[in-house]
Amino acid sequence: MLLQMLLNIQRPILLKVLLLLGVICLESSIPVQAKVGIYQNHEQIYPLLALGTSSPTIAQSTKRLVFNDVQGGTASVARDVTLRNTGNVNLTISSITVSGTNADQFQITQQPLPVTIAPGSSAKVSVAFNPTTIGPMDGLLQINSDDPETPQATVSLRGLGTKGLAGKNEPSLQWILDTYQIPVNVGDSDPTDNFLSTETRSGDELSLPQFQKAGTEPVRIEVIGVFAPRSSSGIVAKFGYYSSGDAASKSQLFTVPNASYQSVRPSVSGSKSFDPGTGNFGFYSTWPFFNDREVYSEDHLNTSDAIPHQVRVYPLKEANGTVVANAYILAIEEHTNYDYQDFVVIVRNVKPATTAVLIN
Repeated sequence: MLLQMLLNIQRPILLKVLLLLGVICLESSIPVQAKVGIYQNHEQIYPLLALGTSSPTIAQSTKRLVFNDVQGGTASVARDVTLRNTGNVNLTISSITVSGTNADQFQITQQPLPVTIAPGSSAKVSVAFNPTTIGPMDGLLQINSDDPETPQATVSLRGLGTKGLAGKNEPSLQWILDTYQIPVNVGDSDPTDNFLSTETRSGDELSLPQFQKAGTEPVRIEVIGVFAPRSSSGIVAKFGYYSSGDAASKSQLFTVPNASYQSVRPSVSGSKSFDPGTGNFGFYSTWPFFNDREVYSEDHLNTSDAIPHQVRVYPLKEANGTVVANAYILAIEEHTNYDYQDFVVIVRNVKPATTAVLIN
């Protein structure tokens, strides 16, 4: 059985095990006085164990890149993957390629190959998205190296082709979630356009206007899409939280700059985590283009638009359909075009409020 176990061990690790067993056997046959000398001068024996430990090790800055771009135009802004050598000998990257269903929709814009990366050093690979049609698309970046443990590192490539910018050219909420491989049904009968039902609840939507913190850690926000107009202030939107029922208690967390309008994975300025304490709270957004119109997760606070139900909440799901505990998707509508993808965020470490709070 021991022999079978050893045969199943990869070669570099097997060498370490055999050397270690040899040292143990050697020590067991040496008198106690001699062992003391060995331990005091262990560098004379234990360097043998290092013979099988020298190898390059590849580490990557991300496992997924997400893009969106207008069909038929120029390529999107490139996104980077940093490749680092965390091993103790040089790492050689031999090739980098794109494969997958929609491989031809992605472009490697920077790959200094062949490249040797010294221990502790890094190199950068850049990828852009240039769709010829609309909808979610899939690719795989494959990085081949001489790392014996991971000879091929991979990065998932996800892209969303759109008709254009603003209005009916924007993608649907369903397609945004599909791009992130989030299998939530938003209740959209035709995701090829961005109109979503005006019903109070749609698809997997939950009735969840108020929240509480679920654990001891802060509440965390991940912005996965902003498809709204730019403003003269330089800001697309502001986002924050407030004490349930009290619109005057707003606390701003971050803003989205004009440069990130009409995009998945937009950049933001500010904090994406906060501690609301033990009380009930809701989320709000402010829209400079619409004269600082405010939108709340509680319908009764939305008085500035023709549709009071301006925030839809869905459960967050893994790609395999498993519901993620204490995590939800907020889909926000700031106007009356009913697309609910003006602001799309994931909130984590939250749970439904146990008792609703209403303040007139």
